[in-house]
Order: sequence, then structure tokens, then C-alpha cells
Amino acid sequence: MSVRNVEGVILVMGETGSGKSYFINKLIESGEVKESSGVDSCTSKCEMVLAELNDETSIAIVDTPGFDDSHREDDEILNEIATYLSWQYASGVPLKGIIFLTPIVEVRWKGHSRRYFEMFKKLCGEEAFGNIVLVTTMWDRVREKDYGEARNRFQEMRDKYWSEMEEMGASIAEFNGEEPSTAQGIIYELYHKEQIVLRIQRDIHEQGLRLDETTAGRLITPELDAEVQRIHDEQMEVQERIYRAQQTEDWDTEKLLWEEKQQKAKEKQTKVRRREKLGKKIKNSTDEKIAEVKRKFGWKDALGIFVSVASITANIVIGLIQMQ
Repeated sequence: MSVRNVEGVILVMGETGSGKSYFINKLIESGEVKESSGVDSCTSKCEMVLAELNDETSIAIVDTPGFDDSHREDDEILNEIATYLSWQYASGVPLKGIIFLTPIVEVRWKGHSRRYFEMFKKLCGEEAFGNIVLVTTMWDRVREKDYGEARNRFQEMRDKYWSEMEEMGASIAEFNGEEPSTAQGIIYELYHKEQIVLRIQRDIHEQGLRLDETTAGRLITPELDAEVQRIHDEQMEVQERIYRAQQTEDWDTEKLLWEEKQQKAKEKQTKVRRREKLGKKIKNSTDEKIAEVKRKFGWKDALGIFVSVASITANIVIGLIQMQ
């Protein structure tokens, strides 16, 4: 893989089904990134496309998992994205910006959508808003008779949820799914930005915080703690019922309750393990992994280190983004 003259990395983020893979595929017109056609997430790992802007300059574009992945919990995905961003920061690959996609065909932003957007904002931090482009997708799926309603939906989203970020420098764009030039224009805009450091990267590397202590982690941690406590309380209740069954020699009930208790124990163990991962310092594991990669492969350039550390398979696409 050629890694020369890579100007930086651009992340493409959004909920599952928001069109992240389609956006990149339209950008590169190669169909390399697997697309999600329904509620299942196809991007279980961060995947990278290395696009050459001209003979001398390239930009890395990364398709990331959505926080509402249908097979994993929010804390697991936050852990993966935070680890990935930690690798990017520590490798020295400049982060040029983030493209956040939202499908316009959503009737309205549901609770989890608003929660995810709040998580996204805290992940980035206000100081990075100027390097973010908020993009509505799937305009090509809006029927002519519904276009006015879609326009109203877009304006409501812009006024209620995006105005703060827009006032602080974020850009807003529309992607109809048909014109590659729209996607390419967004890449071009971010390409010319100065590199940024996200809030979560500062939390992890400059402050040395555990993931549960970071600004983004503090949104998720209380909910997971509450789940662990809920299961613990249920275990205590089941234990009390077992005691009462034993007192009355109701052995059939006791057997069923023991099975329920074992199931609760497994459920609690799973959540406790997830909680423990949030309590670890990602910086420590990142530093160890980068040192290992440097020793093993002898990489000196930032992208080479990043790709090796993240175990990324990069698709190289040549000359598809026209410099403007």
C-alpha cells in the first residue's frame, strides 16, 4: 500500500442506515465499502479508503460504525471508536474533519437519534465544530409530493439540533445520492482545513483519563451502572424467593429459581465486563501497541503506523476526487 503524501484522515459517521458506505462508494465510484440495506450494521469495524486527489496528494476516508449498531451496545461501540481515535492521534496522522450523515427520510429524530447526536458532540468537543460537516442524505428517495414535508423536517433539524454547531463553525450540506461532485466537494472543503484534535483525544492523551471519565464516556457510564445495579437487585430478590421456597419445601419452584439466578449471574457478568472496559486507560494500551508495531515492522511514517496498529485493509482509489 502506498502511503506517501497522505494529507490526513476524514471520518464518516452517522447512525446505522444513514448512508455512510453509500456516500463513500459514490465518492470513489468503486463499490468497495459494503453497504447497509436495513437495520443490520455492515460496518462492524472501521474501514478506510485511501483516495488520491492528484499525483502527489492523498486523503484517507474512514467509514465508522454507528452508535446504534444492531448487534452491539453503545458502550462497546464508543470503546471501539475511542480506541480507533486514540490510535489515530498517537500515530500522528492528522485528522482533517468529520462528516456526520443523517437520512432525511426519517420522520423525526427519535430519542436514540438525539442521544447519539449529543454523544457525537461530546466526542468531538466545541473546539472541533469548525471541521465538521453535517450532511442530510437520501434526498433522492423523497417522493415529489413529500418534498415540502422533507424541507420542513430539514429546517426543524437545523433549527433545533444543529444551530449550536452551525454557529460555532460547522457546515451543513445535502447529499442527493446521485452526484459524486457533492461528496467530493465536502471532502475538498475538509481537505483545506487545519488538522484538529477531538475532545475525547485530549481527554485520553492529554488528561490521561479513563474512558468512563471522558466527556463522552460520562454519558454512557451512568446507564450501564444502573443496569448492573438493577440486575444485582433482581438477584437479591430471586435469592429471597429461593429461601422462601426452601422454607416451604417447594422444590420445583426452587429449581426454577436457581436457573433464573444463574441466568441473572451470567447477564450481570457480561455487563460488569463491559463496565470494566470503560474503566481502563486507553492511552496505555495504545502506547504499548504502537511501540510493538514500530519494533516489529519498523514503520516510520504516521499512516503506516496507524494502518498497522488498527489492522486496517485500505482500498486505494486513484484520481477520483477532483481538486477544485
